[in-house]
Order: sequence, then structure tokens, then C-alpha cells
Amino acid sequence: MKLLNSVRQGNIISGRLPLSAIPILARSKRLKLARLAYFMTLAGNVVSQGDEAMRANIARARFGVDGTGITVGTLSDSYNCLGGASTDVANGELPAGIIVLDDSICPNGSVEGRAMMQLIVSFQWDSPYFSVSGGAGARNDIDIYVVNASRTSVVTGSAAPNIGGDPEEILIFTNPDPFAQDYNIMITNFDGPDPGLLKYVIFNTSIAINEYDTASGTAYGHSNAVGAEAVAAAFFADTPEFGTDPAVVESFSSAGGVPILFDISGDRKSSPEIRFKPEITAPDGTNTTFFGVRIQDNDNFPNFFGTSAAAPHAAAAAALLLEADPSLLPSEVYAALEQTALDMDDPLTTGFDTGFDFATGSGLIQVDAALSAVAASCPGDLNGDGSLDTDDIGIF
Repeated sequence: MKLLNSVRQGNIISGRLPLSAIPILARSKRLKLARLAYFMTLAGNVVSQGDEAMRANIARARFGVDGTGITVGTLSDSYNCLGGASTDVANGELPAGIIVLDDSICPNGSVEGRAMMQLIVSFQWDSPYFSVSGGAGARNDIDIYVVNASRTSVVTGSAAPNIGGDPEEILIFTNPDPFAQDYNIMITNFDGPDPGLLKYVIFNTSIAINEYDTASGTAYGHSNAVGAEAVAAAFFADTPEFGTDPAVVESFSSAGGVPILFDISGDRKSSPEIRFKPEITAPDGTNTTFFGVRIQDNDNFPNFFGTSAAAPHAAAAAALLLEADPSLLPSEVYAALEQTALDMDDPLTTGFDTGFDFATGSGLIQVDAALSAVAASCPGDLNGDGSLDTDDIGIF
């Protein structure tokens, strides 16, 4: 049995496996757990409206930077498996010379990865992850089910064995009725001690929680990692450059505040660690040449929604800062974007949240202000004339 395109990180091995090999995999005595790699999308000739929303157009004109020479990496499900990338390059939507490390998978015909370059339900509880820490793994086995409105029958569920593995269940459900229906979620303890904390995240904005909506944070995994700059999303039309001040965060944008309960060894921390996530907000819902949904915005281009669209906008902003000063450390790029962002509000809290909040971080990034901060603090000059003057930063 051969695992294709395999990569190992710690206790986790990811790759492609033929369906016919699943029975062989199930008999492996060394295998602790296995699960599908799920993905979801939300939600030149085209200029992203995010360019204006975060004032990158002003920044480029003022500072004479366009990201030339800066490499931006993209992690997604695909790039050119449906073709068309060469047309984007020819039209100036994408730069020439893009290096694709792996484009062998084309899940459900999605090419979200290229859209990112142009610009479900997960249920978890407080028990150690074997895939993170090794060792004993989860100490209990918790299952989740969807039950009909009258609570007389189970519609679907997820009941994978968890003890010794990861405290996580992935449930996929589609309402078979053409109209909205009420369903109940049932959570059961199949084995082991009761968990102290439970969390489920719904990756679908069409679902409404009618009871027990805690409005708690949903950012987890890489977006909640130390050293990562997590990005919230704001629809470009709901930003000051398009007439909405302050900018408004998207309803589906994941909020921070999810506690870290275990250390890297799988031992429970003496007190939960709360990380200040997300750090910044960037625009989404902007035009691409081929990917997204069509909205009423006076053009015929599809619009790309989601934090999958906001994060590339933030990466593009970071590229402009790095071109201006290649010596910047990641922490310095983060600081420049955060300290010059436009303050926004967490709509789920009372009153206006001045400064950082767990929905929008420091607020909507403003590239011209961030570049001004970088230029004012760097010892060199931007135009190469040997001095830091009005030609360098453009705002004296």
C-alpha cells in the first residue's frame, strides 16, 4: 500500500490513498486514527475591490511599491486543475513564474487556490489530541447526532471511536427538504468520563441556532496558533472607502477567544490560555475572473467571499510592506498592520469595542498608513536617494 503525495508533521501523516486500500489501512496495528481531509469554500481585467477598501491603491501610488520581488505562498485545495491559469497570467490577473508545488488534486472541481492568489460541522471537547501530543490521546468517546424536530428519530450522526485518538467528530448533513426545517443536535457520552467543555463549529451561514447559542469563539487550529496572523473578513462594500464607517465584520467570520487547555505534551494547563485572535481584518466579497458567486455590484464578475478571500488581501498588504523594507521581521509586519488598522466593533458585545476585540482584532488594515509607519521607522529610504525625505514617505 502506497500513500501518494504524503507529508509528515509530528504524529500526523497526510496524503492520498486509493479507496480500495481502506480495508488494508483499517487492519494496520500501528494506525491510531484516520479521517478524511475535508475542505469547504464559501462562500488585469479584474481589480479586487479590496484594493480600495484597504487603501492599497493609495499606498502603491504614494510609495511606488507593487510587491515586485516578494514571494507570497498560498495553501489551498488546487490551482489549475480546471485550466485557465495561463489566461489569468496573460491578462495580468496573476504574475508570471508562479511555482506550484502540488496541483494533483481537484476536489469537486474546485479551484479556490487560484482565486486566493487573485486576491460542515466540527465537534470537539476538552481532551488531549493524539495527533498533536502523542501519548494516551483522548480519554473519552463522545458522539454527536442530528435528530428530527419531534426528537423521535436520528437523521444522521458521527460516532467514530475517540479513546486513544483525537477528541473530534466531523458531521456532514444536508437538509433533504427544499424548505428550511428544524433539527436538534444530540450529544452523547459513549465511553469514559464526561467532558467539562464542548464546542461545535458550523461551517455554513444558512444554519441558525435557535437555542443555547453561546456566541462563543470558533477560531481553532492554525488560525489560533502562536505566530500566525489570523484574519477576520469584512465585505468590501461595508468599509469606509465604500461608505460604511466603521467597517462591519462578516457574520461568518470566526471569532477568537477559544481557550487552549492542553500543552504540547497533552497535559492540562493550570489555567486556560486565551490568545488574542484574530489580529486584523481584511476585505472579502471582491471580484475574481472565475471563482465565487455573482452579486448585484454593477459588473459581471463573480465575487469571492470568506476568510479564504480576506487572508490573501492581508498577504498582499504584507508583500507591499516587505518590498518597502525587506529587513522587516514577521512580527514587525504584523505590528505595522495592527497599529495602523481602523478600529471596528464586535457586534455580539454591548457598546463599541475600542481597540482589540475577538471579532475584528485591531480592525481593518490600511496599507497606506502601515507603509507610512514602516517608512518613518526604517533607517533606509524607499527611493534610493540616500536620505529619508518627502520623496521616500510622501507625507511630510
